[in-house]
This record gives sequence, C-alpha cells and structure tokens, in this order.
Amino acid sequence: MFDKFTHKAQEAIINAQVIAQEFGQQHINALHMLVALIEQPDSLVRAILEKLKVDSDIVREKAESAIEQLPKIQVEVSVGMVQGTAEMAEVVEGAHRLATKMKDDFISTEHLFLAILESKSSAQQILTDLKVLYPEALAILNEVRANQPIDTPSPENKYKALEKYTIDLTDLAQKNKLDPVVGRDDEV
Repeated sequence: MFDKFTHKAQEAIINAQVIAQEFGQQHINALHMLVALIEQPDSLVRAILEKLKVDSDIVREKAESAIEQLPKIQVEVSVGMVQGTAEMAEVVEGAHRLATKMKDDFISTEHLFLAILESKSSAQQILTDLKVLYPEALAILNEVRANQPIDTPSPENKYKALEKYTIDLTDLAQKNKLDPVVGRDDEV
C-alpha cells in the first residue's frame, strides 16, 4: 500500500517515525504525523493553515508539547522498530477513504491532514482548539488544488504553478510597488 502514497506523503510517514524516535517513543500516532506534515518544506498543510490564519509554528509547538507527554521507552529505537498505533491506522485508512472519495489515484499529504481533522485524536483536538475545522480546510484545499486530481506520485509540482514561477504585476501595481516606466523608452 506504501506505493499508493505520493512522495511527500511517504516522506511524512518516514519523518513521523523519525520524530517518534527523537522523542524516545516506540509508536507513532496522529501527533507525530501532524508535526511531520507541518515540517515539510513547501507543505500544502502549511498553506492551508496560512489561509486559515493559523500560525503553523504554534500548531507544531502544541503538538510537540503533547508528544512530550506520551510514554517513552528507555532502549535505543531504530526507525524500523517504530510502529503505528490504532489511531495512526485510523488516520491512514481515513486518508485512503478521502483519496478514493476525491477520485485521486494516490494518497497525499492533504489527505493525511484531512484524516487527522476527522479522527478522534489529540492532534485533532489541537487543531480544533485553534479553529482549524474540516469543512474550511477542505474548501481551501479545493481552492489550492483547483480540482486537479492526484494522478502522479509528485502532484505538488502542479499546485499554484503560476504563483511559484511568475510575478503578479497587477497585484504589485495595486499595492504601488511597481516603479514607474516614465523615461525608460530604451528598456520598454
């Protein structure tokens, strides 16, 4: 089933295991996954939180604080020894269900994030306390994705391509951040 995850989702699962190991824990749950999703560079989860006007660093700090409270083990743990909990299995199954419902071929990080929002977990409670709710997150996701299906293992390359590779001159002009073109006949 691991081959049904996008590259970023696979990376998040592996990073969740590493985070559990760093905190001296043998099991990963939704908290570890939430931190892993937020820590990803160019994370779609960060973009969703940003649009909801929620500071992703605060979410990460609260999640890490909750992880600190989880039981620790004394023996040295390797990444292969870290196992998922029933809560994590529920998140992965929820992500699979969401991907199917959205007609996506691969399970992506946004599916994992939405599944966390649907699960009964301390990660979901942290997000709910910060007013991150499933319907709003789903609406923002649909806006960001522009209803593009996830049909490749690297779909993140398609999102917001215009914003990544172009400059919105109209927006800059409205903010009076463009230099005047007067006297630049040679350049024009």
